[in-house]
Formats: sequence, C-alpha cells, structure tokens
Amino acid sequence: MPTIKAFLSHASDDKERFVRCFAEKLREKGVDVWLDEWEINPGDNPVRKIFDEGLATCQVVILVVSKKSIRKPWVREEFDAAFVKKVEGRAKLIPIRLDGCEMPECLKTTRWESIDDLASYDLSFQRILNGIFDHHPKPPLGTPPPYTTSPVLPIAGLTRVDSLLFEKACRIAIDVGQTLINLDRWLVEAIDGLGLTEEQLAESQEILEEHQYIKRLRTGGPRKVYSFKISVFGFQEFAKLGVPHFNGLVSRAAAMLVRGEHMSGGSIARALNQPLRIAEHILEVLETNGLVQINRMHAADSMTVWNVSAKLRRAVANAV
Repeated sequence: MPTIKAFLSHASDDKERFVRCFAEKLREKGVDVWLDEWEINPGDNPVRKIFDEGLATCQVVILVVSKKSIRKPWVREEFDAAFVKKVEGRAKLIPIRLDGCEMPECLKTTRWESIDDLASYDLSFQRILNGIFDHHPKPPLGTPPPYTTSPVLPIAGLTRVDSLLFEKACRIAIDVGQTLINLDRWLVEAIDGLGLTEEQLAESQEILEEHQYIKRLRTGGPRKVYSFKISVFGFQEFAKLGVPHFNGLVSRAAAMLVRGEHMSGGSIARALNQPLRIAEHILEVLETNGLVQINRMHAADSMTVWNVSAKLRRAVANAV
C-alpha cells in the first residue's frame, strides 16, 4: 500500500500542547505528516510550500480546530482551501476539535473527532487512524442463529419464528399423541439450540393465540412463555402443509366411517398407517364440520365415532 501523506493544519498556539506530539504519533503509525516546522526552511516561500507542496500533494487534510485556531485568519484560509479540495474529491478531510469549541460552518457537515483530554486520547487517535486509512473496524461476521436457516413451513400470516415454534409444537403433538404442549417437558428440548430468545418465544405465542392457532395456559405475573394447547383450527393449518397427502387421508378415513369399518381413532390410525394424533385430528375436523359425533370416554381409544351424518354419507357416495 502506498504511503499516505497527511497535511496538518493548525494554529501555532496549539503546536506545543498538542500538534507536534500528535504528528509524531501519526508518523509512528506510517502516516507521512506534512508539518510546517518539518517542511519549511529558511529561505522557503511559506505560501508556495503550504499550497503547492503541502495541500497539493496530500491525500488527507487534518484540521486541528481549537478556540485559538478559529480566530487565526491564516488558519481559516487553510480551512477554506482544504474544504474546496475536499469538495473537488481530491483529499479526505478529517477535522479534530479541541477545547469543545464551535466548529466553522464549512465543517459542520463533516464528522469530526473531539479530543477533550490532550494527555489521554488513545481511542480518539485510533478513530483518526481508521479515518486516514479508510479502515472500518467491524467485528467479524458470525454464524446466523439457527432459527434463521432452519427449514420451516410457510404458514400463512406467520413469521419464520412463529412458524418454526408452531411447527415444533405440532410435531411434538404427533409424537406424544396430544395437543397439550407442556413447556418444561417437551417444548424447551425441541427448540433448544435454535438461538431463540424468551422474548421472541413469548411474542410468537401471543401472535399464535391471536390467530387462534393455540390457547395459552396463562398464569399470573409478567409476560412470559407458557404451556399451551393447539386448537383444531391451528393443527389443521399445520396438517395441510406438514402432513403428506393430508386431504387424501381425510377422504380415506371418511370412507371407512361410512362403511362402518373403523370407528375409533386408534383403529383409523392403524388402517391409515398414521400416528394416533393424525387420526384423531381427522375425527375432530369431521366433528367440527358436523359430519360425525364422537364419544371421548372409550376405555381403549380416546375417540370413538358413534354417529355418521347423512351429509357425510352422501359426500362419500358422490365421490365414488
């Protein structure tokens, strides 16, 4: 990388207390600083040196603005020349403010670095170096949270986090055979490692309940994550996307019921080669639509159909 030359504009009153030491620190970091006392010898023309060899050859112009320098006409002339140079796109302009002074109007649209303690300004010095070398000290780019890349069902009206949480809950319901999702026993383990915060989970549960996908089992206290029950409507929205050939399974189950071949959730599940929760959900959907009547007190199976409506019988007959 070519050496960067920097012109240091300042008032002589600031040289002893700040400028000289600052220029030396810059040179230690590889910045070729143009400082008048280092560049202008007896017999030189100061104006020509400053404007033809200093400002004209530097890629960076550093303006030290202080309560003393803003009153100096000569420094103001350098400020004006540097500002024009910046506008023309020929140099980067880095203002440094000392004493908390008012900045000149021509510099108010340029970000400056304020140095309040002239004896200790390491952080400010590093930021100035970053500006000189056009370095942006961003932290390294890490790995996105797993929930942002995990496969998820595109459930209508839900964000990725909402859908991910709801799908996990429905998969748990299929595994354990019930729609009551216990937070401590199942859900925490299912979402562990996804990088979701408690706030995200609480917000998603609120949205899922607003969509009538779940019913939270809320207790007293501040907002938090709860155990919940998946609604028939909610599980249906999942099943349409997450259970392969779900509509076909419903049709097959309806035909079995009409023929009187399988009247319990367990029997239908075995006939369809599906988990019990899928079979029971099919019965719940049929019941919700007034097509069957269910007894939930059977000893062997949680659901038994005791009546099939004429409407369902006709629908199955018409489909054949």
